[in-house]
Amino acid sequence: MNKGGAFKQLNLKIINYICLLCIFIFISSSCSPKEITPVGEGIKDSCGNSIQNDVKLHSSIIFYENQDEFVNKLYPQIKIIPWERERAGMKASEYAEVSEIIKNKPDAVIAMTDHMDERSCTISRKLHEAGIQPLFFEYKTVGQLEVVIQKLGQIIGKDKVYVEWLNDLEKSKVRNAIGESEPKKVYWELAFQNDQAKKENQAITLAQDSFFNDVLRLAGGTNIADAEISDKENSYRLLSEKDIVRADPDIIFITKGSTERSLKAQLMERNNWPHIKAVKNDKIFEVEQDTYYLVHVAESLLWIAEHINPDKFTGE
Repeated sequence: MNKGGAFKQLNLKIINYICLLCIFIFISSSCSPKEITPVGEGIKDSCGNSIQNDVKLHSSIIFYENQDEFVNKLYPQIKIIPWERERAGMKASEYAEVSEIIKNKPDAVIAMTDHMDERSCTISRKLHEAGIQPLFFEYKTVGQLEVVIQKLGQIIGKDKVYVEWLNDLEKSKVRNAIGESEPKKVYWELAFQNDQAKKENQAITLAQDSFFNDVLRLAGGTNIADAEISDKENSYRLLSEKDIVRADPDIIFITKGSTERSLKAQLMERNNWPHIKAVKNDKIFEVEQDTYYLVHVAESLLWIAEHINPDKFTGE
């Protein structure tokens, strides 16, 4: 064989080898596991922050008081960093001093609230600028809270936790018990005060877009302040004493205070309150502080429903 023919055959062998190698690489790459799309991709929080694909929540700060237990229950793998809220000069996220958070070097800051505004998002932006992942989520209804829990579950790859929490939430149990019962009118008192300027008494109560307004609805109640929209600073509203008496609620829930006097005795001393249906029928109930904690949402919903329609829960 001449040199030219031998060289040509060698080139053909090399080309064939390269082709076979390319086919092998292609097949191998097609059969190998593909890169998993990060669970946080495409998810945004309520301030419009895109959640980093590689976000780590190993060590996180929980913005709001009384939510540590809730996060611990749902996601025990997250280490919650204790921080001094009082030193930050706040009891709500809007007034937080960001430097007090940054110095703790958290991976992320988790904030869940039924009232988020530009102040919260300013805090969120500052955290983002400091290289800390903000996870600020607003919920106004139980359904929206479920979505928040689902998002957090997706971010940390714990969707099962979300399902377990839904099963624990006793919406279906309450719905089955109360059925088509006529909703009871409810007045929920957070505080009662005398407005010297207007020379009339006013109450702080739940606004239409307060989370517990939705809990009341699910429990079979209608908030007498349901038409009231919250202002930009909180999810509560002021209601005049005259409006409360005029509404004539069937049920009254009052946040537990330090007084030892009975609730009914206190209400009987207010102007025209003895004529209110709830007062006449002694349908006045004290609400424990931990009722408002997210970790107790399921129990709170059931407790409220039982007090609105006790006859529907006989034998429970």
